[in-house]
Amino acid sequence: MYSGKRVGVVIAAAGHGTRMGQEGGLPKQFMRIDGVPMIRKTAEVFDRNKYVDDICVAVNGEYIKEYEEA
Repeated sequence: MYSGKRVGVVIAAAGHGTRMGQEGGLPKQFMRIDGVPMIRKTAEVFDRNKYVDDICVAVNGEYIKEYEEA
């Protein structure tokens, strides 16, 4: 909560990563940084923020399994 108001975050992670050259592979949100999927690292940053109450992650339905594993 911040100034008496709830704070929500939407993480837009439904792309395919084509601008990053990820065609045929997993989208960049599932690429690993220090062994951890990027999407998880991003969510953890917001989760540690004392002002953030809710986190919503928008993921392409094709990658639900990868999201759940992350």
